[in-house]
Amino acid sequence: MRLSRIDIADFRCIEAARLEFGSGCNLIEGPNGSGKTSLLEAIGFLSRGRSFRGTRTDGLVRHGAGQFTVAGRVLEAGREHRLGIEAGRGHLVVRVNRQPADSLAVLAEKLAVQVIDPEIHRLVSDGPEVRRRFLDYGVFHVEHAFLDAWRRYRRALRQRNAGLREGIDDEVLRAWEPELIATGRTVDGLRRQHLRALAEEFVVLGRQLTGAEVGCEYRSGWGEAPEFEQALEAARERDREQGTTTVGPHRADLRLIYRGRSARQQVSRGQQKLFGAALVLAQTRAMARERTEGPVLLVDDPAAELDGDSLERLMAGVLGTGSQLIVTALTTDAVSLPAETVMFHVEHGRVSAAANSAQDTE
Repeated sequence: MRLSRIDIADFRCIEAARLEFGSGCNLIEGPNGSGKTSLLEAIGFLSRGRSFRGTRTDGLVRHGAGQFTVAGRVLEAGREHRLGIEAGRGHLVVRVNRQPADSLAVLAEKLAVQVIDPEIHRLVSDGPEVRRRFLDYGVFHVEHAFLDAWRRYRRALRQRNAGLREGIDDEVLRAWEPELIATGRTVDGLRRQHLRALAEEFVVLGRQLTGAEVGCEYRSGWGEAPEFEQALEAARERDREQGTTTVGPHRADLRLIYRGRSARQQVSRGQQKLFGAALVLAQTRAMARERTEGPVLLVDDPAAELDGDSLERLMAGVLGTGSQLIVTALTTDAVSLPAETVMFHVEHGRVSAAANSAQDTE
């Protein structure tokens, strides 16, 4: 998979920009506050329909503008897809190959993007929701049945929770549960299948990046009970007291292990970054094995909070994925990249080809 071109208008500090990317490594360099991260964020938005920095959509519109637009051309298996999204306050329109799309998932299907940014440590430091979302992103891209099962599960979960709050009797509540149980088992099984492929890569990459033995374990979200159905029954009274379903795939977690113990309790902020990056790179490799081509990899300011040796190990892992890379840095020599890297310079929200870019020698 390759993002060949992106056009951006009125996104954060970017009034207008067009970038034509090489199929291998691309570097966007410029001073702090120049708009480098905003360019990556626009690419991420084109893929996911949301900001990977957690910013509300209306907060992404350039000051003084009413909306922003991002359009891109994606090449996969010899075919080109044209994606477009425009958004503002209470307004979002998605197009794929010039036709309106009714779901953000269509964008994600056409443009798979992985992100390593200065907030990657949150995969280790934050709560289960962050890790569930990370795991489900990979499952969505390799297991076609996942999205439908997850949507049906969420719908059944909302119905059961509403019944718990309203005090519906057990007979009616149990009549609603077969859909919850069936789709919950599907979600759980697909997650486990993806995690097996991811975990193999993670052990190797984690050792490469952190220098230690690492691992990950999936926790289903229903404790010690052997089956989801049994866990639901055991938790029924507690669920009634709390007015919500306390067991199930929506409570699952990915336990991260460092030197045989919980990573969250013992690794430093820099190690958390390397740990999180190893997870993303492992998922990137796992996705590449299952898809026609691997995802596009966005790497924002990899030198932040890392010493020289750690940065070198991180970039070796990044370059080893074989993915199209789009990297940001303060200067062209801040990270070691291949000689054929395509380079861009950004300053005050304006983008130009860097003087020593591979574009200039073609």
